[in-house]
Amino acid sequence: MTYLTKPFFTLVYAIQDIALPVIILDLIGIFLILFKERYDPRSFILWLMILIFLPVFGFLAYLMWGCTLFEKHRFNRKYLSDRELLGPVTAEGSLIPVCEAGTDIISEGNATFLFTSDIEDHAIQDIRGAERSIDLECGVLSRGRISRELADAANRGVRVRILTGTYGFGRTAGVRDVVSAGGCSIPFDSTLHAAFSVKNRARLGRRFMVIDDSVSYMDSGIRLEGPVSSRLGYRFEADWTYSSGDVPVEHATSAPAGDCAVQVVSGGPDCPEGSPVQSMYQFMASSSAETIIIATPFLVPDEEFHRILKLMSLSGTQVSMVFPRHGIRWYQYRNTMTATKSLLECGVKVYFTEEDVRSTMVVSDGHLCATSPLPLSMVMMDSDFSINLVVESEDLSGSIVESIGDMMGSSNEYTLECYESRTIWDRVVFFTARMFMFMN
Repeated sequence: MTYLTKPFFTLVYAIQDIALPVIILDLIGIFLILFKERYDPRSFILWLMILIFLPVFGFLAYLMWGCTLFEKHRFNRKYLSDRELLGPVTAEGSLIPVCEAGTDIISEGNATFLFTSDIEDHAIQDIRGAERSIDLECGVLSRGRISRELADAANRGVRVRILTGTYGFGRTAGVRDVVSAGGCSIPFDSTLHAAFSVKNRARLGRRFMVIDDSVSYMDSGIRLEGPVSSRLGYRFEADWTYSSGDVPVEHATSAPAGDCAVQVVSGGPDCPEGSPVQSMYQFMASSSAETIIIATPFLVPDEEFHRILKLMSLSGTQVSMVFPRHGIRWYQYRNTMTATKSLLECGVKVYFTEEDVRSTMVVSDGHLCATSPLPLSMVMMDSDFSINLVVESEDLSGSIVESIGDMMGSSNEYTLECYESRTIWDRVVFFTARMFMFMN
């Protein structure tokens, strides 16, 4: 045995006792990915390569960060209870043909308003006028004007309930103030799950407030009056019941306040039929005859939505998209640029603005619009809990188009020539950023 072959056979003898368990674990992981998981093709290939080339570490990494089987089992109870509270949905009673899971019934007779500023002042006025209940669902409630007003409302006998994400185990400074004043608060996830979960998934991205089941606010800057507020109340009730185990309370249906039709579409890992949010955006894009205008914090689309946008642009629909130049994370801006390359080749107009774009707004043909606090990210739409509004209203659509138009007017159009003129360093940064595209 030579000095070259001796180290090789020493390694073989060292691992032969554990080779069979390693191979079995790897085969189990590959089986789960092939037949049990519902992955985007790119994620599928990534995890398959990790399992093949890093057998032990890859299997552990898959269990910690990639496995979704626990979430499917964990949220099955939530799916069933949500359907019981929200009721059945039929295609005839929908603004958009999406799957029943996550879709609420349509609400007629609503008034909707878009606020680009001063929305906090209006919310405070409504909180001060609350008589029965205030339900707030959000990721974090910081100490400020809203938390102080909620504490005052709780002090005067209004039922104040706050459902938060897991940051700080759900008890951030503003939440503690409200609870001290007599309000109730629970985190969406259990304390144990919040402490030990390392997955960047199943986060609470629903941010809305319902006051007396008659007035509601979305974090995307929308104020609503009318029956849709009670539907949002039931959306809150479904989440609150899941997290607290309490008996659901009834929500009163308020009188009509306008002529807008509104439908609530919720997404998350509790939707066994696929993402209704992705279906919503795909339908809006594919049904546009003249224009589709989109503003979103960043873009990591699924393949189908990407294909539809390109096809609509090539068929003559004017497709315009606006993104912020500065994302929350450094790689979001670069990934957005990468995602827009093929769109630019098909004639889609792309703008990067210096203004903050904190929510997603989509307008189809000037009369159908959708708003969401979350960006157009396929990871978030499929794996995080989101809430979206679909509104049939020329007035609200016009207000959103005007707001997005102001962003376009204060920004420069991004062209294919701009993309191709990247430096070598830019290309390296873009390549690195793509490795983080699934970590938003």
